[in-house]
Amino acid sequence: MDRRAWLAAGFSFLQPGLGHLYLRAYRRAVTWFLVWAAVTAALVDLPTPEPTLSGLVAAATQLFAALGGWT
Repeated sequence: MDRRAWLAAGFSFLQPGLGHLYLRAYRRAVTWFLVWAAVTAALVDLPTPEPTLSGLVAAATQLFAALGGWT
């Protein structure tokens, strides 16, 4: 395996889809990211948000953190 493939594998270890993005396979990158996001959202048990603005902000913050934050 060449160095480029190893680097792509390392990126994918950090965040699914990043390796494909590095290899310029944009459709695969988006597909893997969406699959990862859907599975993560399905498996994370988020509390039901309160019907207030602060409750919605708290729920959005928890979802953002569960989906990997800024990675």
